[in-house]
Amino acid sequence: MQTNLIQRPTRRELIIESLSNRLWESSPEAITEILQQLPDELVGKIAKATIQVLDAEGSNETQNSQAD
Repeated sequence: MQTNLIQRPTRRELIIESLSNRLWESSPEAITEILQQLPDELVGKIAKATIQVLDAEGSNETQNSQAD
């Protein structure tokens, strides 16, 4: 008997994917409005995580372009 090794996404992953899709389709004004409604501490955490992800992506792009 073969077992299915594909894991279903967690609830958190589903929520993140759904929110990402909705934000991608929305206007910058909607994103601004959402962020303005969040507590300052949470906005700070989002900003920190955003910078880390974007810096990592920029670093990967630099490494990839140097390898070409």
